[in-house]
Amino acid sequence: MKQKISLSELRLGMFIIDVDAAWFDHPIWQPQSLLQDPEVIRVLEAARISDVWIDPTRGLKPEPKAAPVPTRRPPRSQAPAKEAAPASVRTARQPGDEKPEPPRPARPALEPAPPEVKAEPPRDMRGGLPVEEDNPASAPARAWNPPEEALRPVRAVGDFAAELARARRLCADAGQEVASMFRSVRMGRALGEKDVMPLVSQIALAVQEIPGALLSVARLKTHDNYTYMHSVAVCALMTALARQLGLDEADAHDAGVGGLMHDLGKALVDPNILAKPGALDALEFAAVKKHPGFGYGLLADQTEFADSAKDIVLHHHEKVDGSGYPDGLSGNQISLLARMGAVCDVYDAITSNRPYKEGWDPAIAIRRMAQWHGHFDEDILKQFIATIGIFPVGSLVALTSGRLAVVLQPGTSTLSRPVVRAFFSIRTNEPIPIETIDLGLPGCSDRIIRPEDPAHWGFKHLERVLQA
Repeated sequence: MKQKISLSELRLGMFIIDVDAAWFDHPIWQPQSLLQDPEVIRVLEAARISDVWIDPTRGLKPEPKAAPVPTRRPPRSQAPAKEAAPASVRTARQPGDEKPEPPRPARPALEPAPPEVKAEPPRDMRGGLPVEEDNPASAPARAWNPPEEALRPVRAVGDFAAELARARRLCADAGQEVASMFRSVRMGRALGEKDVMPLVSQIALAVQEIPGALLSVARLKTHDNYTYMHSVAVCALMTALARQLGLDEADAHDAGVGGLMHDLGKALVDPNILAKPGALDALEFAAVKKHPGFGYGLLADQTEFADSAKDIVLHHHEKVDGSGYPDGLSGNQISLLARMGAVCDVYDAITSNRPYKEGWDPAIAIRRMAQWHGHFDEDILKQFIATIGIFPVGSLVALTSGRLAVVLQPGTSTLSRPVVRAFFSIRTNEPIPIETIDLGLPGCSDRIIRPEDPAHWGFKHLERVLQA
């Protein structure tokens, strides 16, 4: 049973079905839930949501509305009541009632600020790597009220420096092993499960124990190791997403294997095309688009690998609207693991620095991905964002305290309150002593206002703040 009520009627104990807003703009990731946290109501109010849909058979029913009291027309001889003053007069503010928000300072004079552009999917893809997309727009003028995940326990803040050191060692070793796999393929040697099993297991363990540090380090790629580190990062993202979706051990393993090998076919693509520092022409792009078929061909006869892992290799560039490649599959014609691969592959690609473009800020990237209708499976994308956070590790954010901060790791209470490192004052436009803040701790009054574009501020090496 579905009943629409106004937000003012919403009470704890009601079962929410939906919210009167686009899924990415409202504070509830999975609206099919019993409302138990008053914070959700507060965030809904801040997001200016007017109506919600509830199921009164699964939770508290709304209070019955009182019948309107009929009014009697006054006698003709009676003077009409004095008309109320217009709302604009009654609520007019007096000078000094409200302090204006301090103006946003101009960015350091390093480069011209990027132009304001509309969010749209990449117009040209280098096998999943956007090459001609517009730069992210500057932060919106109004505060962005991000979705709120249901409260859930997560790991406490640990020794991030030690976690980073472990992640660096793992990524360095993993990158070398993937490079060795590519060299073997170029020389004609067939790969077996034993070539990838230990590495996938190590990455899966790291995703469980040091997820923030691993994803932070995996984003740091060079011109020479991009393809190899991209494979490591996608393997980690696929493993984390599989856990979020509740897949069993075998499927989660296959997701990691497919993620690690999804670009294996690029070993057979002309390396000069892959390394080209600019847009590809039609013939070059056609050559790159062959890599899923090449990769699948390398594994098709290898019975050690599950068919689901091979399918990731073949179909991670399909789109739910049927406009992808190589087979133009749509909707549920695309396997679950391949739909997961599409999300993980593109996210890591657009957040990584390349010779021909700067990577997007992670928080801006997921907002853009949510707007590319028809590209991804929407339910999987929601779960992916729940996996990495509304503000993923490495995101630049503005705080209510007037500081800029980098997200260090997901929150200890909710997705919208991660652990951050504040390092820059918006008011003075100057660096400040670095401070680590868990925004989810009781008593912490600081909050994230909006994601920021590092290019607007001229920041090119935010990873130094993470690793400080």
